Amino acid sequence: MFSRGELQLVTPDEVRDPAFTGLDVWQRQALVDVCDWAGKFLSRPNTELGRIGPVCPYTRTAIDAQLFFLACPRLDDMSFSSLRDTVQEYRDWFLDLRDLTTDEQQHLLTILIVLPDFDAESADELDRLHASLKDDFVGAGLMVGQFHPKCQQSGLWNDQFRPLQAPVPLFAIREMVSSDLPFLVTSDRHAAVYLDRFAKDMPAHTRRFLVDRIVGKG
Repeated sequence: MFSRGELQLVTPDEVRDPAFTGLDVWQRQALVDVCDWAGKFLSRPNTELGRIGPVCPYTRTAIDAQLFFLACPRLDDMSFSSLRDTVQEYRDWFLDLRDLTTDEQQHLLTILIVLPDFDAESADELDRLHASLKDDFVGAGLMVGQFHPKCQQSGLWNDQFRPLQAPVPLFAIREMVSSDLPFLVTSDRHAAVYLDRFAKDMPAHTRRFLVDRIVGKG
């Protein structure tokens, strides 16, 4: 376990270790559920995904590299502003951890902020919180994703697939990568950050997506 003030990060191995005493019962159950989902869903191919490969191409490698961390903060105050502040504090910690990670592995660094006390029947509040955070994260070269049992965000390759449905509400923090353009084109500001970072090395499939997007707008 890593600590920073009142914040904590744990690894999947610690979550699954019955001898590890750093988690309350409610935290452990939520984190076990998320670890199972990461291993059995994110890390594996899915026939509904619409492309080959695992749902998330980085999760398994991040876990194996010991760069996959989980948090389940103890929050007495579940207000919008308190949750926003907590996620931003984890963002700042992520940036410090990124500086300690080799350039070759920075794209693997992941923090999942698991929120079992969040409303699991409606994703509206989590989506609103995500929208309020995204500018700051993208401006720092990061992605923040919202996952929720009821999340209706469709997949990039299959409109009927719901890749962001997790067993417990959570936010995921990671480095922006070259394949993230589809998540950023709805905002000129976000797209500009992406192009500043990746225009020279843009993958062919991303260039095709951008062309299709421009033609579609035309």
